[in-house]
Amino acid sequence: MFSGFAKLFVPREKMAAMADTARWVLGFKPGTLKAIGALEILGAVGLSLPALLGVAPILVPLAAVGLALIMTDAMIVRIRRGETKAALGDEAYLATHGDLNPPRPVDTPPGPARTSQP
Repeated sequence: MFSGFAKLFVPREKMAAMADTARWVLGFKPGTLKAIGALEILGAVGLSLPALLGVAPILVPLAAVGLALIMTDAMIVRIRRGETKAALGDEAYLATHGDLNPPRPVDTPPGPARTSQP
């Protein structure tokens, strides 16, 4: 979520000066960066809010897929820029945090829904 807020509120020139791996922002218009930041924030909210409030559980997998797409796009940008080490870091993050299976209650058996026998 921090990264999303930075894209929304920190000027891209300042972001680019923070690290060599952040220079990719210069290849995007400020409006595009703000849109990416807003999507990252919405994804983080979609992952956490349903669990905190116990509402709209459908948001969790939708947000997870959206964030996975953002990370995939980030890897593509890094590979095109020749930043293979950073792309591998993005890939490792996606692989370790890309689990789309929401946690189940302890008493819910895995597998398809059980039906009663006639």
